[in-house]
Amino acid sequence: MRSMTWKDVQLPPLSKWQGIAHYSFSPEGIILVEPDEDGKVSVDFSPMRPGSPTRLLLNLSVEPAPGKTVNLTFSEQHRILEGGTQQIIIETGLILDPVLTITGIASVQIISLQVQIRFPDRSKPLPYDLIGFEVLTPNLSPGFIIGKSRISSEPLGVIKPRYGEFIIGQSRLDHASLSLELPTFTWKDILAQGLTLSYRVGANKGSTLLPVAQAGSAIIEIKDLDPRKTVLRAGLKCRLYHRLTRRVLFTGKLRSFRLTPAKCPREHDIATLEFADNVAELAGVKRYGVRTDTPDTLQARIGKLLEGTGIDWSILEEQTPVANELGATVMEANLAEYLDMTCATVGGAWWVTTEGKIIINPNNEVNIWKNIPFFIIGQTPLDGGKLAVNGVELLQEPVLEQVENPFIIGKSRLDHAAAGANLTDKGFIIGKSRLNETTLTGIAKNTAWAIEKPTAPPLFTDRYNTGRRSFYYIDLGTSFASNETVSEIVVENHTAIKEDNSWNDSTKTYKASDNNIAAIYGQSARSVKANASTAQNAQQLAEYLLKRPQEQIAGLKVSSVQMNALNCSKTLAALDLFDYCQVRFKEETSDHQIYAFESQLTPYTWKERLYLTPAKERKISRE
Repeated sequence: MRSMTWKDVQLPPLSKWQGIAHYSFSPEGIILVEPDEDGKVSVDFSPMRPGSPTRLLLNLSVEPAPGKTVNLTFSEQHRILEGGTQQIIIETGLILDPVLTITGIASVQIISLQVQIRFPDRSKPLPYDLIGFEVLTPNLSPGFIIGKSRISSEPLGVIKPRYGEFIIGQSRLDHASLSLELPTFTWKDILAQGLTLSYRVGANKGSTLLPVAQAGSAIIEIKDLDPRKTVLRAGLKCRLYHRLTRRVLFTGKLRSFRLTPAKCPREHDIATLEFADNVAELAGVKRYGVRTDTPDTLQARIGKLLEGTGIDWSILEEQTPVANELGATVMEANLAEYLDMTCATVGGAWWVTTEGKIIINPNNEVNIWKNIPFFIIGQTPLDGGKLAVNGVELLQEPVLEQVENPFIIGKSRLDHAAAGANLTDKGFIIGKSRLNETTLTGIAKNTAWAIEKPTAPPLFTDRYNTGRRSFYYIDLGTSFASNETVSEIVVENHTAIKEDNSWNDSTKTYKASDNNIAAIYGQSARSVKANASTAQNAQQLAEYLLKRPQEQIAGLKVSSVQMNALNCSKTLAALDLFDYCQVRFKEETSDHQIYAFESQLTPYTWKERLYLTPAKERKISRE
């Protein structure tokens, strides 16, 4: 049996907490929280694998609200707290969502907070250890059935036995609890240790001029599962995430499932489940034009297109490199194609995040990396990072000096060592620590209230390197082809005009070309659909796309890198679509954006390919 240990997971930032009216912090990382009028604060630690052993370690000091009782809940566990400082340790099997809620407080000081999961104690974790994959399913499975269920095997409830749940004939009365009433839908873990999983998210930059969102998908194969006998059905939501960082890697809905029966006793039945993201959902919705007497801005047009879809979206900035005017059209196409055309009209791009949100970047040229680290309470010096965006008040508390020669019981001489509370050594633990090996210290503080971001872009290299930002790739996609150097841009401008109260198609094409490039590398044209309001704007778009900064002429084009994700899973999980990165190949370093992620997982391997597009310096010039 493999050895297990407790492993910390990344905490959410304070911006994810609910019910906070005001907060402040000390240099040591202690947070003082004042709740809203209802005296309640809460935070959701999702996503976490349901049904898995989880531990909450919390040191806090509570000031009860007048006439109120302080209640603390974590998942299905409940505690009643007295005023003052106390340490809370809760172990749960996550029958309910991992939500921490504290009610009945006037204020609370959070000294330290850790959330831990049971994790295999080995140097190289396997994909099943690192990845969580769940489906939001209805709670319809039967519980204890009189005359059929075995007394010592089935729970009194509607779900299979969970961690700490009462089972007749097996559980002790004072060591287990009755089943709780569950919500209509709960996350169900479908990931088996013998997993075969592949997923892709991001944009398509292959033959297109501008990055446009491509339908993301996830395909998982599960042994010995008959989907016909489960609660699976098309349209159920899924989430794929990294268990230690809690970073979501893919979200989507179940599109189809099939069963491949075993052909002999040595084989297994294989269930294949296919999921698709919001891009696929948009591609399934038809749009029959946009009628407008006056041009729309990008903001207004996106609002019209996505109205009623229920999909969250945002535009990164207002300024566009070409005219921000979109005309009427009667083109029949799906919503995904309409978003392609709308964003291309202003020279921009769009994509869907791993959590399903649509992002529109009006200027396709890259956001160059900004070296602005987040402030991490308890880790970042007060003058070494950027404070939270909402602003916080710094408590004026003295910072204890670090004791270089602390007093150690049974070892230090009274006149040769100093006593202090701010020690780096391990603290003394009664009944465990040896007298001459540990120090007397205060409560350990392990509170990081912001997601730690790297202060430099990741460097993917062909050489082993011990640098913190350097990661060795196992494969590289690179080439040079003359036809990748664009010499002509064709804008297919889909517009409509109103004649006798009827809208008629008025699509025309506009071109911009560079004869010098064509003379050297040959004719190479790229086309794009647009919806510019005027012929002048359509021509301006063609000229802008041709004159945009391109990758180095005659240089090697790095199109992708493949990584052994088991060696750097936390780093890869932290990357977002269109993040900035660098690639080193043959002593040369090039700058790139990541426009897609593609992963292949087996029981013992996890390979992830990052698709790249050359990074360009941002320059907006509108005359």
